[in-house]
Amino acid sequence: MVWLLLSFLLVLALAAGLAWWWGRRRLHHLGLPEGEVMYSDTAWRRWTRPLMDPELGLSGRPDYVVRLSEEVWVPVEVKSTPAPAQPYESHVYQLVAYALLLQRQLNKRVPYGYIRYADRTFRVEITPAMEARLMDLIAEIRDLRSQGREPGRSHASPARCRACGYRRLCPFRLE
Repeated sequence: MVWLLLSFLLVLALAAGLAWWWGRRRLHHLGLPEGEVMYSDTAWRRWTRPLMDPELGLSGRPDYVVRLSEEVWVPVEVKSTPAPAQPYESHVYQLVAYALLLQRQLNKRVPYGYIRYADRTFRVEITPAMEARLMDLIAEIRDLRSQGREPGRSHASPARCRACGYRRLCPFRLE
């Protein structure tokens, strides 16, 4: 009886070790930092609600939120394209918006985040200047909308147009 119990515990310990190893390997393959994935906008572990800030009128779903420690949580945005020399400004401010939403949700400073391209990951420091610039961008968009105008968009790329979340509503969409 003791032998059976010891065998069961050994198999259980091996299974737990294998699950831990597989999880770490998956995080590394995805380009995620070492930590606990607390949020995922993928089928792997999807939360039902986006991060929201009614005061700013801002909401969004980062691809991942990883808890690196009790005090440090970071957003991770995953892009399917090859990495540019530096992250695109639009991607950086998307990450800053997620960091701000996460910061307001957790009431904790979000010091940085990650942008994962197909072949490279960038760590992006979230500075007060970047947060201020994001607030300026939000105000600029609100001003344009209050005037009945929309922010400028690039309509030069049919592939980007087809993938745009506003395509259905956009009067300028490429056919």
